[in-house]
Amino acid sequence: MEKKKLRADAKSRLAMISQIDKESLDKDLSRVLIDSLHEYSLQKDHKLNIGAFDPIQVEPVWFKAWNEFDAFNFSFPGDLNDNSMSFYSKENWDFNNLNIGIGLESLTDAKEVVPDVLIVPGLAFTKDGCRLGRGKGFYDRYLTNFKGLKIGVCFECQIYDQLPTDEHDQRLDWVITEKNIYKGRH
Repeated sequence: MEKKKLRADAKSRLAMISQIDKESLDKDLSRVLIDSLHEYSLQKDHKLNIGAFDPIQVEPVWFKAWNEFDAFNFSFPGDLNDNSMSFYSKENWDFNNLNIGIGLESLTDAKEVVPDVLIVPGLAFTKDGCRLGRGKGFYDRYLTNFKGLKIGVCFECQIYDQLPTDEHDQRLDWVITEKNIYKGRH
């Protein structure tokens, strides 16, 4: 199936999730992600910087069950100049009222950083780390030189047996759903 049709299919699958079910799925996925990141952080000798995203449309709310945001530093994408993306961190993000998306609303008190771990959105994933994004390529370009842990987050209904890939498509190390952790290279 071509990418355009797969994007439509993935959006259709997501649209079938009721708001009540989505809230439950968000919490379950969030718990799996928290546990995975805490376990991974035990292997490191510093407080991890997590590159994250503010969910749009029906993307998973990856932070729904988090109550200890100080366990990690967080950074979010901004500065989309020349089709590139940078991540910015500051002391306190308001996780109750995120409105960051791609392009920060305010870079006040934020500094550019390279995250240790990147939480990556997408419309469809495979268990071995292939990802189908929204089609603009920001994450694939950023991931080309990214050396940290790359984690895709999605609901189980977004997992496909296979996805078409192009030369520029970047594979993820882990894909985390509300039910499973699919680990590739790490």
